[in-house]
Order: sequence, then C-alpha cells, then structure tokens
Amino acid sequence: MDENRNNAHDWIEDDLRALAVPPGWEPDPMRAMERLRGRPMPRSRPGVWSWLAVATAGVALVILLLPPVSNVAAYIAEGQEDDATDRIHGLTAFAAAEAAAVFEGETTLLRPASYREWVFVGSSLGLSYAETAVPDTSAGRELFHNVYIDPAAYQAFSETGTFPDGTVMILELMTAEVKNEPGLQGRYEGEFVALEASVKDSSRFEGDWAYYGFTERGGRLKDKAEPFDRETCWECHNQNAATDMVFTQFYPVLQAAAARSIY
Repeated sequence: MDENRNNAHDWIEDDLRALAVPPGWEPDPMRAMERLRGRPMPRSRPGVWSWLAVATAGVALVILLLPPVSNVAAYIAEGQEDDATDRIHGLTAFAAAEAAAVFEGETTLLRPASYREWVFVGSSLGLSYAETAVPDTSAGRELFHNVYIDPAAYQAFSETGTFPDGTVMILELMTAEVKNEPGLQGRYEGEFVALEASVKDSSRFEGDWAYYGFTERGGRLKDKAEPFDRETCWECHNQNAATDMVFTQFYPVLQAAAARSIY
C-alpha cells in the first residue's frame, strides 16, 4: 500500500511539473476528495485510503478539462492558491480515490469500509448448491445474502461484459425476521451477521479470484483478513457460477449490465 501511495505521489509531481506549477506548491488531496464527495472525509483511519496511480486515460480526460497551463500558473503567481487548487482537483481526486481492494503484503485484504456506497447487485434467501441442503441460519433464523460490487468494476463489466482485475464484491449476511400481525405480514432484514468479500486479481491469486471472511465469533468485524482455502468458496463458484466465478444467473442487475455491453 505504501508503494502504491509513493507511486501515486510521483504521478502527481510529474503532472504538476507538466502543468507548469511553481516549485513548492502542492494541491491538497484530502481537500480534493472532500470536494469530490461533497462531504467531509474521515481523517483518522490510517491504512484504509490508498493513493492510486492515475490511469493514462484518466489523466488525459483531466487535462482536457483543465484550463490552459498558463492560467493555472497565473492563479498561483497572483496568490490565488485556492483557485489554483480548484483547477487541479480533478488530478488529485483520481490519486486520492479509495481503492476497492487494498492489500497489506501479498494477500492480506483490508476490509472495505464504504461498500454500502457501492452498486447493490441484489439479495437472495436460502440459495445453496450443497448436495444436502442445510439451512443457512443464525440463531434459527434464515439469512439474507446482500451483494455489492465496487462501482469501477460495475462500469467496466457494463462496457465489456468482463470483470476486470481489481473487482471486489461484498457479501453481507443479515437475519431474516418475520412479521405476522394484523395488517402487517412478511419478512424483512434484521440483524447484521457476517461480511465476506471476493477479489479478482490474476497477479496475486491462482485461479484469479480469492474469497475472504471479515467476521469473528460474536459478530465482531475484523479490519483485515487472509483468503479462505480454495475448498471453502472457490470450488463452488468455479463449478456453478455463470460468468467468471460470479453467480450472475441470480442477479438481474448484472444480467442487464452484461446485455448493455454487447451493443
């Protein structure tokens, strides 16, 4: 992660030099993210925010949106650093974006903190490929399986029909509660039970994908996790998933995204 941050800082410095920004002036990446997201960003969560290298296409787009180089330099020369910072926010926002998959070392995955802001793929109740069906329960209650995908991966899948390296999908397990009273019947999500993740990274994992669990006994969440062995999740996904280890057959949101990618 520190290597990613250092590489991103090198990208920023190179691009600032290309934009003729005077030596000694630096944009504020944290402020850039606050403006991008439209709300204050947590400042006391070390290890969660990863500084990403700016993609070549992204840099090209940002530069096209920026004013002429002379304008940026002129703002700074005239002491209007806030205006200059605003002009460069596009660049720093790319570098300050939160990585969907942030690793510590080779395979230790840090728990994605903002997954509920991602694309909601769908929910299921009681699905199982086990030969002998065993109810998926917590304290005797069935579990809803809520699935999220990081926005960048969803966008790429919508355009290409392929899940790119770096894709992260989250599985959130919630108890299924029952209401049965006059005028109110049905089932709804109750208590949080567990959190799991799948990550596609062909450079790290044999078989491209790895699966993680972030829940300890008692429902307490862990900040980081090691991948499950292949028998725990990988084998079932490999045998039964419709698209690249993902159960797209159960999620109309992903089916619709794949349909758009063919046009």
